[in-house]
Amino acid sequence: MVAAAERLLPLAELRSGPTLATGVGGEYAVDQCLDLIVCRLPAHPGHGIPLLETALQNRTARNRRMAAGALAAWPPGSVPPSARAVLRRAAAVEPADDVRDRMLGVLARPGP
Repeated sequence: MVAAAERLLPLAELRSGPTLATGVGGEYAVDQCLDLIVCRLPAHPGHGIPLLETALQNRTARNRRMAAGALAAWPPGSVPPSARAVLRRAAAVEPADDVRDRMLGVLARPGP
């Protein structure tokens, strides 16, 4: 499922930058597809890195929150450097306090 999503979803389009949008409504259909996969990634450390990196840069606060939550659920040290770099950039521009705090919490953990 992860490989198919990485191939089929318009990842560049989904990296539209953070807003406080909830992601509800027909114009968020593709964002909601990303949501369906990202919400399952906490149980699969190391999988779906491109999807998580995309979700961290998505316009919906829910996708950013879930991506940070997935990375927080993974064992310490398992978040790859590429995801940590995206997380660092995302935290610097995150408009939602709770999401930014979760991102910073992941970054505070030991990395590879």
